[in-house]
Amino acid sequence: MDKNNLSNWDFAKNYKYVLFKNNRFFCLDQNPFKLAFYLYCFKNSLRLHLGVVQLAIFKIIRKLIQYQFNLPQHVELLDLPFFGNLCLTVHRGYKIFNFKKKTVVKIFQPDIDHGIIAEEIKAARTASVLDFTPGIKNLDIQNRWYEEDFVDGCSFYINSEADGYFYHEIYHKHIVACLEKMISLQAPVTTDFQAYFHSLISTISKRKRSADSIDREKTTKIDNFVKSISKSIQSRKETKIPLVFSHGDFSLVNIFKTKKGIKIIDWEGAKRRSPLYDFHNYFFTELYYRRATQKIISEIEESLLVLKDRIAAKDQYIAGLMTSYSTNYRELYYLERICMLFERELSKKVLEVILRSIEVFSSFEKDKNDLKFSETSKRQKDLKGIADN
Repeated sequence: MDKNNLSNWDFAKNYKYVLFKNNRFFCLDQNPFKLAFYLYCFKNSLRLHLGVVQLAIFKIIRKLIQYQFNLPQHVELLDLPFFGNLCLTVHRGYKIFNFKKKTVVKIFQPDIDHGIIAEEIKAARTASVLDFTPGIKNLDIQNRWYEEDFVDGCSFYINSEADGYFYHEIYHKHIVACLEKMISLQAPVTTDFQAYFHSLISTISKRKRSADSIDREKTTKIDNFVKSISKSIQSRKETKIPLVFSHGDFSLVNIFKTKKGIKIIDWEGAKRRSPLYDFHNYFFTELYYRRATQKIISEIEESLLVLKDRIAAKDQYIAGLMTSYSTNYRELYYLERICMLFERELSKKVLEVILRSIEVFSSFEKDKNDLKFSETSKRQKDLKGIADN
């Protein structure tokens, strides 16, 4: 996309945004002091640390004034058809934040197919009936945008430890109820297990070939992991799998505590997946960021039983599968997660995220196998002791 080509957007007026840093753009058609005020007021909602905000405010004021009066030629500019104080680059487009109206507009890049746009908007509207999602206010598939409420709250990701919360306690207090509602939101679609598995492998294979030109060594590591997981999954005998509504990037990063309760943002990756995808993603994201405790294996097992009991009250079929096929669903999650990451715009950064995820998955499986071996050895010693006596 040519960021300076106004003809790409079929709107009457365009607003100029200037890059500040880290994919953050600020609109030139605004008062820089008012922008600084908004950033300070909504620092938690924007997942910004206070120290970062204080330092950035002075730089933003100085740079915006400089740009407004004497715009340097080398700065990166973006033309968009909506006014907002802040714009962030996101998957398939941009999110424009209007702090006065407390709205967020997702506008898609001009080269994104209308079918893909319609699917994302449909998923966002499906999720919007849940009490913990931003409401959809307006949408226009033809003109490639939709508008939702701005979530004004405190990010658990930033402030959980300061508030006395930790991911396991947060799970039992808030998260398990959200997972239950998402899994039960729509009737499950039952499909062939192996067909679903092979669709994941096919998607990864196609995207990996596209990534080979970026870094062949990294993609080879990804391929080796996928092959090892595939071998394990293919050795199992399941024939059917229920697919349920899923957020796609369910983690503390996207979960906020607000005056109106828990709110979950960023539903761009929502679609049907295996029943425990979001469950696993919540815990494995904590492993990814090295925030998980050494009890993570037992915490996951305990938390799964709690979720299963809640689901059982509504759907015994899914609840039974969540226990019987928990290993399968964990391995499927690994493949689904890699697929989801590969759907992003390919770059060295994306490949690094995938490799770090694989490192986490492999380490967890090793620790789980070591724990199982240790417990088996202990039982054998106990039985031998009883026999000797």
